[in-house]
Amino acid sequence: AEYMGDMEKKMALKKGCANAMYPDMYKHYREAHVTAIKHHWWWKLNHVMSNVLPSLDLKHVPLLVLEEDYWLPEDALIVLDKLFKQKETLCPNCHTIQLGDYSKLSDSQTTKEHFYKVKVEYFHSSRNNMAFTVDRKLWKRLVTCSVEFCTYDDYNWDWSMTRISNACPPNDKIISLVPLIPRVLHTGSNCGFHSKGRCDDPSDSIVAFRRFYPSDAANATSVTFEPTNSPQNPNPAPAIVINGGWADPRDHKLCLSMVVPSTSTG
Repeated sequence: AEYMGDMEKKMALKKGCANAMYPDMYKHYREAHVTAIKHHWWWKLNHVMSNVLPSLDLKHVPLLVLEEDYWLPEDALIVLDKLFKQKETLCPNCHTIQLGDYSKLSDSQTTKEHFYKVKVEYFHSSRNNMAFTVDRKLWKRLVTCSVEFCTYDDYNWDWSMTRISNACPPNDKIISLVPLIPRVLHTGSNCGFHSKGRCDDPSDSIVAFRRFYPSDAANATSVTFEPTNSPQNPNPAPAIVINGGWADPRDHKLCLSMVVPSTSTG
């Protein structure tokens, strides 16, 4: 038998639960629907980077990681292309380019002034987990650090990736290049796994986003982005949060089994 949840360890041992010896750091036992979050994201990334892109002869094209509740404005891919072309000038040491964070647009003037500005910051789950790119170099790092990712006691893939940024390898944090004005909107912020709110019609949040967004943004063809801080001085990351839920060795084993050998990541 397997026990899920908050049973005390001595009771789990008495009942002969298969996972009795493996509560998480908060003394909570494995819950399958929770661990599925990290498993699914990790499998998806492994499959696309190791199988899908090579099969399409796109092995060296960076992957843009999107979720089903993201909305992109018309100039999103144009901006992404420009940031890749200007990366060597803006931030040659950045590991990933991000289409935006969770910043809210509040007025037209600020949006206009900051529309073609970027910031450089250390990767952190709660601000850099949305619409970011993974190229072969970053992918190889994730695979090399897969033991760290797959055994870290957090059921969230983004906090596990933050762990890699901070610890694997040491003293080499993942650095993100991010537009000050987001080119992505998370329409599901009020509902989903981490929120108990109702999933309302996303059109309301899209309308609010568009209210301050330039109508001719997609027509800008010769724009140079301006950095607001130095690549040598990224914005610091907030404190780490460890959520637990990932202490069972069966999850560690399954997670590691999805990793293609490093010889296939080049």
